[in-house]
Amino acid sequence: MNATPFAAPPFDPVALYHQFAQKPFEPVRVHVADGRTYLIASREFVVVGMTYLNIGTQAIGEAEGICSEIVTIPLDKIERFESLGVQQPPAAL
Repeated sequence: MNATPFAAPPFDPVALYHQFAQKPFEPVRVHVADGRTYLIASREFVVVGMTYLNIGTQAIGEAEGICSEIVTIPLDKIERFESLGVQQPPAAL
């Protein structure tokens, strides 16, 4: 999210909420202290709580936006967010 990059830990839930609300949405990868990573490809796949982040994962073989599971990550376990750049819609033919 180029306009206002994510701060370093500890992450403020209000700042995260506003960061994810920016348009256009910029996909990010969340890096967790235990080595796991999660892709947040769409604003609809993230919920910011006061002490946690809920991340939905795209269901394989389903329409875009259909979630297969939700992972809850405590904010204090998130090491960093990796910006993946704004996705451009496909050009019309």
